[in-house]
Amino acid sequence: MSLKEFRLNANLTQEELAKRVGLKKNTICAYEKGKRNPTIKNLSKVANALGVSVEKLLKCFEK
Repeated sequence: MSLKEFRLNANLTQEELAKRVGLKKNTICAYEKGKRNPTIKNLSKVANALGVSVEKLLKCFEK
């Protein structure tokens, strides 16, 4: 499952997710497009906001 799918399953927009984790919408967009990878700290915040484990979310960023 992709980060976007996790976000949509949580019924959040990119902007709402960004606000919950203290990031900019552009950062969430870059994560979803694979242009940037989150730090461990931000990965943990995003996973928590989406209600998924860090391990599940980390798979979105494996190449």
